[in-house]
Amino acid sequence: MELKNHWLAANKGALPRLLQWVNLRPEEGERTWMMFAFYTTVSVGLRWAEDSTVALFLDEYGAASLPLIYIASAAIGAGLVVLYSWLQKVFPLRWVIVAIAPCMVTPLFLLVLLHWRIQASYLAMIIVFLLRLWVDAFYVVNDLNTAIIANQLFNIREIKRTYPLVSSGLLVADVISGFSLPWLLKFATLNTVILIACIVIMIGAGILFYLSYHYQEAFPDTPQRMIPEEQAGRHRRLKTPLKRYAWQLFAFVALLQVIGLLVDFQYLRELKSTLDNQELASFLGLFGGIVGLCELVTQWFFSSRLIERIGVFFTAALLPITVGFVLPCALALLTLFLGTQGQGFFWGLMSLKFCDELLRYTFIISSGPVLYQPIPERIRSRMQTLSGGTAEAIATGFTGLLIIVTLFFTVQFVPLPLQKWVLIGETTLVAGICLKVVWELRSRYVDLLVLSAERGELSAANVGLRVFKQGVVKALGEKGSDADKRSCLELLAQIDLPGAGKVLAPLLIKLTPDLQRQSLEVMLMGEVNPDYVPEVRYLLDQPSGTIDPEVFALALRYVWLADPNPNLSLLEEYLHPRQNSLIRATAAALLLRQGTPMQKVAATKTMRRMLTHKHERERMNGVKALREAVYLQALRIHIPNLLQDVSLRVRCAVLEMIAATHLEEYYSALLAALYYKSTRTTATQALVRLENEALKMLLELATDVYKPEVVRMHAWRTIAQIGTSEAVETLWQNLEISRGTTRDHILRSLLKINQQPGITSLVDRFYESRVEALIEQELRFLGEIYSAYIDFRTIDSLNSPQASQRVMIVSELMQRSLLEWEMDIKERLLLLLKLLYPLEKMQAAAFHLRSQSLVSLARGLEILDHTVYLSCKPLLLNILDRRSQQDKLQYLVEARMAKYENMLVSDRLRKLIMQGNLLSDWCLACCFHFAQVARIRLTATEILLTLRHPTGFVREAAIAYLSAVSHRIFQEILPHLQQDPHPLVAAQVKELMQKHQIHQR
Repeated sequence: MELKNHWLAANKGALPRLLQWVNLRPEEGERTWMMFAFYTTVSVGLRWAEDSTVALFLDEYGAASLPLIYIASAAIGAGLVVLYSWLQKVFPLRWVIVAIAPCMVTPLFLLVLLHWRIQASYLAMIIVFLLRLWVDAFYVVNDLNTAIIANQLFNIREIKRTYPLVSSGLLVADVISGFSLPWLLKFATLNTVILIACIVIMIGAGILFYLSYHYQEAFPDTPQRMIPEEQAGRHRRLKTPLKRYAWQLFAFVALLQVIGLLVDFQYLRELKSTLDNQELASFLGLFGGIVGLCELVTQWFFSSRLIERIGVFFTAALLPITVGFVLPCALALLTLFLGTQGQGFFWGLMSLKFCDELLRYTFIISSGPVLYQPIPERIRSRMQTLSGGTAEAIATGFTGLLIIVTLFFTVQFVPLPLQKWVLIGETTLVAGICLKVVWELRSRYVDLLVLSAERGELSAANVGLRVFKQGVVKALGEKGSDADKRSCLELLAQIDLPGAGKVLAPLLIKLTPDLQRQSLEVMLMGEVNPDYVPEVRYLLDQPSGTIDPEVFALALRYVWLADPNPNLSLLEEYLHPRQNSLIRATAAALLLRQGTPMQKVAATKTMRRMLTHKHERERMNGVKALREAVYLQALRIHIPNLLQDVSLRVRCAVLEMIAATHLEEYYSALLAALYYKSTRTTATQALVRLENEALKMLLELATDVYKPEVVRMHAWRTIAQIGTSEAVETLWQNLEISRGTTRDHILRSLLKINQQPGITSLVDRFYESRVEALIEQELRFLGEIYSAYIDFRTIDSLNSPQASQRVMIVSELMQRSLLEWEMDIKERLLLLLKLLYPLEKMQAAAFHLRSQSLVSLARGLEILDHTVYLSCKPLLLNILDRRSQQDKLQYLVEARMAKYENMLVSDRLRKLIMQGNLLSDWCLACCFHFAQVARIRLTATEILLTLRHPTGFVREAAIAYLSAVSHRIFQEILPHLQQDPHPLVAAQVKELMQKHQIHQR
């Protein structure tokens, strides 16, 4: 069957091309355009109102009174922000965001009517002051309201693409209002313009009402005071990092506001000194139109792409760098040549204002809502209100006071030629502080995203050793559960095994028998120390029957191993049958290790009786004691029988003994024990104890594809647990040459090493380049997947008789297998990233990426965006995002990670089969099933290789294909397939042979 593919991705319509130009995705388009329409309409009205009230204010008060506006604006702005936050607690958020514009317009409308009718000059001055004040407050509340709506409508990744376009509504408004205001003033007074602005704002409020109704699910339907208890508890756990992050956001917003107001004051003061009232309003409109046009182009075509490319924090730092350092230096050089009083300073300030406006209303306004995304959704809008809106209000008041103090100081103490430079210097100082805050925010941002996933883990490497030891002593000495105390002992053994004896020896007599046993085991795991013998011997001197036999045996071993000149004749007393079997076995093992020839003979007889005893405990204790013995020659003959013992505990004890005594002829028993779940843990521990001695045989087992998958997996894990430099290098070497699930097993094994206490960094620069090469290799594999998926998708669109119902069903099966293979590779990419970057951050990212929620997926991508620093990071983010296979293939082709060629489906299938070592087993089986139903000819080499595949259902698929397309070859090889170990294949072969016999008859 020859089916051609047709990739139609290149034939895009006008709307997809438009969305691509502005960096939007189709599913984001409707929300974004509606938000854009709302924000643009309201901003046009506000801009007209602002420019008109500024003209009225400067005519009544002059530029010298602007600091008073800043101070008063701070007070009323802070009050409105607090009121706005309170409203969110009392009413559902949707009600609040819709009602805020009408509530703000009503006082503005009434003030304009009063100013129109009142003739008294002092009342007119008060109303002009209130108008200017109210419009400034309206700006603060409207921007805050818009940012909150955007944070509700878009997730953390969407908002980076959509909010630049939404916020460009303000820039469109600048262009529209800037160029229309001079024309409007020819036909209307300033009061009339403000009334028209009120009507336009109400139209924008109507658009917002429709938007909130259409997307009701995006807004909480209950007030914030009714947060469920479970979520409230989670917020309490995040309280401390949230509070730090909120304060830093507060400082960032406030410092940006201070910079803007300092620049704005100097700009307006220069304008007032050169232009009259009517010219000033026209210039403000014209300047706003020009700036708005530049901002609009930047915001539509560059802002979102730059934020995605270099990150939100680097773009946020552009304003303080440019306005605080680059332009002041250029201004100083310009005025140095043209003179302070000349045109150089004026145009320098115009340039400063231009860049401040351009950067503030493009990159800064686009970055702002993103910074609030790590905050939990249920409290995000309220925190955004308090930290954002309040910060702007307080910063406005502070700047007003600062300007007043600065003007007073400069007039009194600064020479006239330098007075204008004092505010420039203050702007530079504030910009430097702002850069420091941005740097701090950057680290807190990712940490808060990770904490919000609640996936952090405690690492033993982070524990203070001295303080921890004090805690262990306190925990073991006080009342408490034995389970908690056992956990303390286990952690002490992990963190400071050599120093455990110093902590535990003085506590032995105070502990319970179980804790005494565990403590002595920990002390024996470290080096025995004669200094602690008196405390341990005290246990041996206790009256008979008061000490647990297991504790007594451990203490006996510790004392005799630590004593440089032991009195071995005392040990012979413990060989008497009246002693507990564990004590007898321990004494015998010590005599075999250190005794005279006659003592060794007596110990051997004792051990022989125990190893062949009918009671399980006698045999098990005898085997346990042999772990410490050195002389085993006469006892080796009992090991084969003990390995077949009916008792599982005895068999496990034998495995431990083989490793402890390095009995090489029985190492195969350790590998055999990996096959059984009951003995797997013991066998793993025994092989780890052998360290490098076990590497060769474990590697042979792990790389044998015909061994069970679970056994191979545990072989890799055991190599990782050995943990020596040779074991780690073995894993790295095989990681690079392995494929598929084998690579997954090795990656997880390497990550186990990374989780061990004391391991701070698994991957150095040498390994980092190797990991990056593996990531690129996996991305190329994805290129093959997407190419095949697109080709097989074309079959679904065919209406010809070629595409039979059976072919369609198997084609869908094939496509699903390709998507499952894609998921496997994505998981492998995350495992590779865990080798390079902090484990807790990568676990949080993986947790979010596995979620079905778009919000969680976006959080996972955001964590990766701020954690990964590979050159292929943008490609990785697009691959891990929820995009179509066509889009992902396009990204791979653009990054030169893949090549797509038009192929016949039959050719594509053959190409996949030839890459059988890269395919998942299920995907390879589906290839043969599809080749069977579509009657695609495969080569003998491809078929024979698959017939020897280690997975049974893959061999079954190859046999089914061969039986359908080539009866002659199938009849020749059918007798050789009867001995297949897999029951599925054996049953298939039996059925086919019966059909063959019937056919011959």
